[in-house]
Amino acid sequence: MAGTAEMVAPTDPAPTSPSRLGYRPALDGVRGIAIAIVVLFHYPWGVRHPLDPFANNPVHGGFLGVDAFFVLSGFLITTLLLQEHAKFGRVSLRRFYARRGLRLLPALAVLLVIAGLLHFRLPVGNSNRPSTGGLLGVVFYVANWVNIYRPKARGITADTWSLA
Repeated sequence: MAGTAEMVAPTDPAPTSPSRLGYRPALDGVRGIAIAIVVLFHYPWGVRHPLDPFANNPVHGGFLGVDAFFVLSGFLITTLLLQEHAKFGRVSLRRFYARRGLRLLPALAVLLVIAGLLHFRLPVGNSNRPSTGGLLGVVFYVANWVNIYRPKARGITADTWSLA
């Protein structure tokens, strides 16, 4: 029959290998917004209420910024693990923790040196002075548990709860 199109059955698409995530500038924007929310939430916006230090804060939702940062980190880490699994057929926890250590430990070491100096230089009772237990909680990545039982023990290392 002239002029009729031949019908072809669809074929399975060629298997695709997972693409590398690569650099995504939009994720930097999301990360920047999340950090800005947290920083603005902690900014001293004037007179503090004695029972609620954030009562006069016009920026609410500091935890939204923290949550966004955690979701983004989870997405990036999961993507890297899936890519490693697709490439090697397995995930090496040793390599994973080595990469995490190389990324986090240098900054943590600097913080611990400063915190250690403050531990010995500041008087007991100063809110910036970490206690011995607080420092050990940071070193062993259990600062979130230390915070439950001794909220003031970490001093300037208080934000390390997110690493634990």
